[in-house]
Amino acid sequence: MGAIKNFLELREKYNAPLWLGESGENSNAWFTEAIQLVEDHGIGWAWWQEKKMGINNPLEIKRPEGYDMLLDYWAGKGEKPSAAEAWKILQELLENIKIENNVFHKDVIDAMFRQVRSGEAIPFKKHVLDKELIIQAVDFDLGRQRVAYYDKDSAWYQYTPGVDTRGNRGRMYRNDGVDISKGDEGYFINYTEDDEWMQYTIDVKEAGNYSISVMVASDSTGGKLSVLTNGIQIISPISIENTGGEQKWKNIKAGNVAFKKGLNRIRIYIEKGGFNLKEMTIVKKD
Repeated sequence: MGAIKNFLELREKYNAPLWLGESGENSNAWFTEAIQLVEDHGIGWAWWQEKKMGINNPLEIKRPEGYDMLLDYWAGKGEKPSAAEAWKILQELLENIKIENNVFHKDVIDAMFRQVRSGEAIPFKKHVLDKELIIQAVDFDLGRQRVAYYDKDSAWYQYTPGVDTRGNRGRMYRNDGVDISKGDEGYFINYTEDDEWMQYTIDVKEAGNYSISVMVASDSTGGKLSVLTNGIQIISPISIENTGGEQKWKNIKAGNVAFKKGLNRIRIYIEKGGFNLKEMTIVKKD
């Protein structure tokens, strides 16, 4: 409430309504908190950035190839592109602006509406486990911080004294607090820190015993992760060795788990950070 105290006092003094028309650009956790704050105090709101470049809006305009060349020239930091090059870049931009060519970020919409009123997590993608299932690490559940995931750097609180956070440092794929980057083999989670975690909801077709393995990469030794299901640790911490680089992926066995039929929730818990995580594979045991 302290963040809007002055505005509330003005409303009371002048008996005038309040409306939030400039929201700023931030992470999903901040969006949920800001909207919940103003709605709890009877303040209307609108999000100005419906469509632009970047992950922190409902619709993302894809960046044209060579666009940085134009930006550098306009800023006086680079050489002037040829007329043909500039024309090609700008024509691609015009195509990318069309809604049918945008990237839809359902995580942003979920944070702005459902998460304001619901503390539950829901699947980001439908994960059905029959005999074998591969889950991309970046496809953790939709939900609030500490519900669907926990990241120590979940939003950009740039106006909070003594706080220097950035949210998703890679600024790719999703606008949640988890750090995501992209390599030659797709998206992956990086900048992992101690005690962070991601949750995944899976639909198990047949109860039974399953093995779990994780694909990781690290340029150092010392990382550790464990696995929890339905709130209980079922795989003790396993050590992550140096795989030869931050994108030198290695599939390592985590352990075995018994799943009930129906919905199960798995959490990958970062006991000791410093490694990257790409995917999790679950296979039914004979």
